[in-house]
Amino acid sequence: MRSCHDAPFSDILASQISTPESTTSSTSSNAKGAEHTCPNEVPCRRSWYIAAGISLLIIGQVFLICWACMPAPPYGFGHQHVIFTPHGSFAYNQVLATMHCICALTFCLIWRRGDAPILLSELQIYLMTGWSFWLLGAAYSLVVLRGLSMAVQIVVASFQGASCACIEFAFTYLLQCRLSLLERGFGSPMGSQVAWRIRLFTMVCQLSLVVIGAQGEAIGSQKAIDWAYAAFHLTAAIGVTSILLVSVRAFWSVTNAMREIPVPKQSFAKMEKEWSLNVFKRMTLAVVVSASVSITAHLFCVHAILLVHGGFRAILGTAYHFADIVAEVMGLIFIVGILKPEMPDIKPEIRSMRGASMLFDSSQNPWNAKVQELAHRSIDLENLLDFYDKLGGETMKHFNPFLSTTADVVRQAVIPLSRVDRGGLAYTDALTARGKLSQQMPDCMVTHTWSGLFLHLVAAIVSDALGLDEYHQIASQMSSGKLTEVKQRLAAEGVLYKRYWICCFCVNQHTSICNGVGEAPSDPAALVRWDRNRRDTATGQLLSFCDCKEPKVLNDQPDKCELNKFHVMMLWLQQHNPNFRQLVSVDCEFTVFERAWCVAELVAAHNAEMPQSVCMYSNRAFDLDAEDLSTYQKLTNLSVANSLSSRPEDKEMVLSQISSVPAFDAELQFLIFGNRGLLKQKFFGFDALIPAARTARRLCSLVEQV
Repeated sequence: MRSCHDAPFSDILASQISTPESTTSSTSSNAKGAEHTCPNEVPCRRSWYIAAGISLLIIGQVFLICWACMPAPPYGFGHQHVIFTPHGSFAYNQVLATMHCICALTFCLIWRRGDAPILLSELQIYLMTGWSFWLLGAAYSLVVLRGLSMAVQIVVASFQGASCACIEFAFTYLLQCRLSLLERGFGSPMGSQVAWRIRLFTMVCQLSLVVIGAQGEAIGSQKAIDWAYAAFHLTAAIGVTSILLVSVRAFWSVTNAMREIPVPKQSFAKMEKEWSLNVFKRMTLAVVVSASVSITAHLFCVHAILLVHGGFRAILGTAYHFADIVAEVMGLIFIVGILKPEMPDIKPEIRSMRGASMLFDSSQNPWNAKVQELAHRSIDLENLLDFYDKLGGETMKHFNPFLSTTADVVRQAVIPLSRVDRGGLAYTDALTARGKLSQQMPDCMVTHTWSGLFLHLVAAIVSDALGLDEYHQIASQMSSGKLTEVKQRLAAEGVLYKRYWICCFCVNQHTSICNGVGEAPSDPAALVRWDRNRRDTATGQLLSFCDCKEPKVLNDQPDKCELNKFHVMMLWLQQHNPNFRQLVSVDCEFTVFERAWCVAELVAAHNAEMPQSVCMYSNRAFDLDAEDLSTYQKLTNLSVANSLSSRPEDKEMVLSQISSVPAFDAELQFLIFGNRGLLKQKFFGFDALIPAARTARRLCSLVEQV
């Protein structure tokens, strides 16, 4: 069953548009409200109301047609043209009402699914109001045709005038909605309260003028009628103009604020900024065009009422009303469907990694021999979970799933369990020696950081096997002792024996780092990391290192070293295993994107167009309404030049493989945000406004934090 959190974005917007009196200064409370209340009820109720309204209007239109077909008493037409007679007036009013009916039903058909933009319901209300205006015009024609009393004629004419006021009230409400969403996204007042007061004042004035016009009808004063309805349209024009100025000022203020925000070049933040500016530009244009046409139509109505006399006035007035409604509807349709700024393609064309030229040499080449040896190591999920199950028991008794990092587990479990006599093997080779198959090519390579919790690493791999992109649920099950249930679920899915390449198990730690953490560096920050690496995270005690006699093979022996071939090994596996892909296990601090070798693996796979998937604890950090912007700030300012490495020579080697650091950073931005960020989501028309405003607020907040 679909939960409230899975509701369409447009539904959430629907729940956010509250009464004009509601405050808009606190964005966080709005986000929390949308998160903890199910918004599906609001659009559902609106859909029923709109369906009921359309049904009533259809019934009314059919009734008027049936009434018009009934015999009527003779009516003296005089010398008027047929279009100005009650019959002619009824006919063109019915035609215009039918056009609104067709539009309303067409929109219902197009967006009959549950994912319609929020503006659609307001557009339907606007169409229904215009529909009722033309039906009341047709009803007035029939009342005159049937020779009903003057009181009845005045009542019907007054209702038609009131419906005309409601049309503008509905139209200006849409402008107010834009301001309201802009406020909720940007987090500060943008004029929706002012727009509400202008709308209310305009509506009261228009209804008062309708009453004055009705009194003029009652006393037979054509001059009073003309001036009342001329003032009616002039008031509407002034009201729309005022709201237009408020709206344009709001959009310009946000746009100008965004233009001044400095963002890193070739970054996701820059792409977000450009997309948001494009949204604001198009939305401003749509508001200006639709409002300007409405203002012009009302001013022409004033002209027709005061300066044009005789039968031609009726057709002019009708034409202006028709032009006003059609233009506004077209503007709204433009916003709903066509106002869809293209998402920028942030995938860089530059390939920044220098090639693995030795990859295609003979397998007799020592480099390639080691590459193929590494490529035939792997561990399946059953053995991985068995290893995890031993932690805290027969192995690493002080293991704490909420504190122990992967580095802790490697030092105090992987290395001891892979020790053989006076030397040592890769843990996967040690499994082979015990009769457990491990010399098989993996289906997936895991890129991760040793500073993250080991629990999270295993949970991310298990979640990936189950097709999940978040691992907090699996981590919760594992930490609460439900490992058997996790295994049963993997077995039921048929993925318990899925094989992964994980560096801490597939690299022989005894040939590289088992005997220590290197010499103490002079840099203070590096010294802090060095001291942390030589202590157990859970206990804080100094680690005891392995004293095996296995020869150490580091960067000074590049052909035999196992630490410098990960990206080349990935390419070899891709050639020999068509299903090979990469999994990025993202720790809660997102430090995986700051480690030199992790970043190198990411971009190497990306350059080779290798399938990549990312599994993180939670996707919350990428939500538009996320209040904690520290992660966003960190990720949008990442650069491989600032990446970290336990051994300086490793970072130097990684940088030597990069032909262009800016291009590399651009690729890194695509890898991090490309499948999860704002630019991968689909927003239509009105729906694009609040994410654009939230982006503006987020970027402005980042500037304030610097």
